[in-house]
Amino acid sequence: MSHKDLYFIGFVLTVIAACITWTLAYVIYRNDRKDYIHKICSLALLFMGCWFLSGFAERIPPRPNNILTVWTFRWAYTFGLLSAVFLMLLALGIYLDRAPRKTISGAIFTTTFLIAALCCTPLVIKSAGYNNGLLVADEGPLFPLISVVIIASLMGSIYFLTRKWSHSTGIDRARRSVILFGLILFVPIVVVSIFVLPTVFGNEVSTNYAFLAGLIPVGFISYAVIRLRMLDTRIILRKTSVFIIGTILLSIPIVLLFVLFQATNLHITAQYVSFLIVFMVLVFFAPDVWKQIQRLSTRLFFSELYDEMELLEDISSQLAANIDPKVGVLSALGEMIVPLCLDNISLMIPPGVVNDNCWDFECKPKDDGTVTQAVNSDCHFMHWLNNVDRVVVTEEFQRWPKTAAEMQLGSDMAYSDLAACVPITVGEERIGYLLIGKKVTDRALSVTDIDFLTKSAEHFGLYIDNYALSTKLGHQLEELQTVYADLHKAYDFKSEIIQVASHEFRTPITVISGFVQTLMTNWEQFTEEEKVEYMASITGASRRLMSLTDKFLNISKLEEGDVSFVKVPSKLSSIVQDLCGNLPQDDLERLIIEGNPEMYIVSDPNHLQTMLENIVENAFRFSPVDKPVILKIWRDSTTNYIQVKDFGTGIPLEEREKVFEPFVRLESLLHHHQGMGLGLHIVRLLSSRLGIEVELDSSVLGGTTVTLSFGLD
Repeated sequence: MSHKDLYFIGFVLTVIAACITWTLAYVIYRNDRKDYIHKICSLALLFMGCWFLSGFAERIPPRPNNILTVWTFRWAYTFGLLSAVFLMLLALGIYLDRAPRKTISGAIFTTTFLIAALCCTPLVIKSAGYNNGLLVADEGPLFPLISVVIIASLMGSIYFLTRKWSHSTGIDRARRSVILFGLILFVPIVVVSIFVLPTVFGNEVSTNYAFLAGLIPVGFISYAVIRLRMLDTRIILRKTSVFIIGTILLSIPIVLLFVLFQATNLHITAQYVSFLIVFMVLVFFAPDVWKQIQRLSTRLFFSELYDEMELLEDISSQLAANIDPKVGVLSALGEMIVPLCLDNISLMIPPGVVNDNCWDFECKPKDDGTVTQAVNSDCHFMHWLNNVDRVVVTEEFQRWPKTAAEMQLGSDMAYSDLAACVPITVGEERIGYLLIGKKVTDRALSVTDIDFLTKSAEHFGLYIDNYALSTKLGHQLEELQTVYADLHKAYDFKSEIIQVASHEFRTPITVISGFVQTLMTNWEQFTEEEKVEYMASITGASRRLMSLTDKFLNISKLEEGDVSFVKVPSKLSSIVQDLCGNLPQDDLERLIIEGNPEMYIVSDPNHLQTMLENIVENAFRFSPVDKPVILKIWRDSTTNYIQVKDFGTGIPLEEREKVFEPFVRLESLLHHHQGMGLGLHIVRLLSSRLGIEVELDSSVLGGTTVTLSFGLD
């Protein structure tokens, strides 16, 4: 095989490499036209494809052409520079996970295209041609600058990718490893072939065959795109096929019409009219034809693909139509499981989001095409989910783990038969997890699947957050209603307290006021006995006022803890004697004391006397005037007992605990007994501080017995 044939084969290979590179650039650009990395990657591959065409181009003519040769050199350095700079911008975008600032990217673009334009001038390559059959190039004054820019850009690409690779995990790390490895192989070959070897051996071999080295990064990028699922090329190929088939079908009538015009001598006016009619018919039927082609393409090209936007709309519709999550979430999951070809899919809500329980919604397909749905509102939460802070694919952490924690997480997911886990977040809070089972086709999740699951998680997040918020608001509303009812009850209670208190205070005040007014106006008319009687009534009413006031003050001090207690040995007879001294004569005559009042006890005598006074006062108040009240005192080997028994109407069983609460004797004023219902409440407060147990035994119409029991010391 002659050198001419080898050069031609080399040129064909570079053209094929250029076409492959341009196709890859188109696929990447069509995948996401707005994304910075996709656009920069497409431009870098576009310029690299143009750079490929520089190889062997000057060898194709039968005779050497100096003009073609010099422009081949200039073309090579122009697009080589653009390829190197845009590869660096791609690596920078991958490193930053975003586009650089507009000022920086704008300055780089402007400078790059300006220098690329200089590559087309003699300032970089003055001349190039063949001298005695050898390729010779005369370099311009800016050639060193171009060389530095190209080498620095390529080294910068390796630097940024290396930095990003060191912080990447999972399949992202694998993808960047592949691309980085391709650049590491490509850059030394290009630098040595284009900038080193020509100075030693000339441009005969090194310059031309170096262009084929460009297939190295292109091949590794293609591997990352297809094998490592960097892009889902199936959608782009399907859309491309729809475009090609649609264009062909819509062009056939036009082509046939022109063939008909050529085969006949139809008048030019008739040709124009026929063409206009056919064109209008095509425009009218084009949308329907296009829809039918799209439906056909879904069956012919990658039938397992689904319309991501349409499926998201279906999910949103199911969530919006059902307020109850047991219906809404399960319906939405049911819409997803069949298009994604999953053997199961579930959504888990951790405790504390909706309530204190863990919720699990699960869907599984049946053999007959239906879907089984189940929800567990009190399931076990898998705590390894707390380590999932982004979309995790089981295959990634099993094949490309970076740390032991990632390896463990991949094992936990594999143990649960999961292909992926997608956290559901609202703001900074994780409120749930989409747990994705394996595909029934045994295929791996595609980029389209992962992107769709990420977007669907956002819809589920809004739904769950709204439901949790509405649930909390509902609970708060119930609490507010309860508080309102309590406040209303307290308001009524306060009003009744005011009425009872005013009634209780008004009675002795009326007595005092009436007798004082009577005595002041008719003092001389009353005998001494009458004056003494009236003064005794005034004294009794004053004592009643003091008793009521003391009870209010005692309760306030006891509840605030502003009361001191001193336990000392005391003789019960003295306490009983003081108690009897404060009783009215009628009550004193009804009181029967039994047992041993002479025994000693260890307690606070003043507070114990207060307790007994309140118990005895209640006993007299709620028993008939012809019935006695028995005060019994005794002890056994471990306990002192003081018991007060009356023979009144008794207390119903359901009311016994309530009598120790304040103001429980709030009957209507027409039937209101004397007293404010504070006595037994004071007894309860004092007993808790003195360590005295209070036992109440009562039956309807059988009287009431209150027993105080406390230790011997």
